[in-house]
Amino acid sequence: MEPLQHTVIQRLSLEHQRWTLLARALIKQPQLLILDEASQGMDEFQRRLLKRPFKEFAKAVPFP
Repeated sequence: MEPLQHTVIQRLSLEHQRWTLLARALIKQPQLLILDEASQGMDEFQRRLLKRPFKEFAKAVPFP
């Protein structure tokens, strides 16, 4: 991402925009994060990469 660090977000690809917005949301370590179609515009590899931490979290945290 270093070559893109000074790029205006609207000039990034949709995929890079999604990753940037997700990073901005996560940097503040929110207690609740609502993702609405977070993987839209990403290829299959990127979707799996995005979903992996959530699947691991779901396994680790018991839900009633």
